[in-house]
Amino acid sequence: MIETLEFSSVQPTDGWLRRLFWPRIANRQDVDLVGQQGFWICFVVATAWGIGAFFTAHASLGLLIAATYFLGAMGVRRYSLAASVFMFLCLFLDRVASLEALLLGAPGGGNPMVGITAIVLLFLNIRATVLARRWQARNRPMERRQRQRPVTPLADTLVNEWPGLVWPRARYVFYPLATVVVMTSLSAIFGLPHMKAELERVRPASPRMDVVQQSMPVRGAS
Repeated sequence: MIETLEFSSVQPTDGWLRRLFWPRIANRQDVDLVGQQGFWICFVVATAWGIGAFFTAHASLGLLIAATYFLGAMGVRRYSLAASVFMFLCLFLDRVASLEALLLGAPGGGNPMVGITAIVLLFLNIRATVLARRWQARNRPMERRQRQRPVTPLADTLVNEWPGLVWPRARYVFYPLATVVVMTSLSAIFGLPHMKAELERVRPASPRMDVVQQSMPVRGAS
């Protein structure tokens, strides 16, 4: 009870805007807020992938990627540096592949500008996770459940209870899934130029060129 009161009296070092982009870690409140912030960023990305999956021709793939981000959110909440790096790589490489597809004129690339803010936040979250882990290593462990502000019971359970229960087992599913997502994006990045070249090689001549060639007189004809 005393620890809970002590924690509630600790104020965050930064405002929400600075904490979002370049946080400072000076107390337990900062550590907890960084974990919550990383969780919600990944959760929003997972939700966007899950909803968008039903509007594409590959719904199962979209749902699989959404599940990857959701499990990654659990790891980020538990201050897993590997999960933080994987979350950034998954989204960053996916957007690079989309940009390459757009430049090459390949179908299905989507808009590469979608998710730019999330990429920046996930990249900066890696630094925040490193700082939080350093603070934890120098100080006593935090209580299992900590609140900074009143939240709904569902949100509180999602961000504060589930990660501790799910992540110890879910990480064995997350890391293979995240590896597959990263390798799929890398395959697309390196494979799109070759696929574009193959399509150009086998593409038949345009009908207009065929008409022009047929209308040209044959040299030597009477």
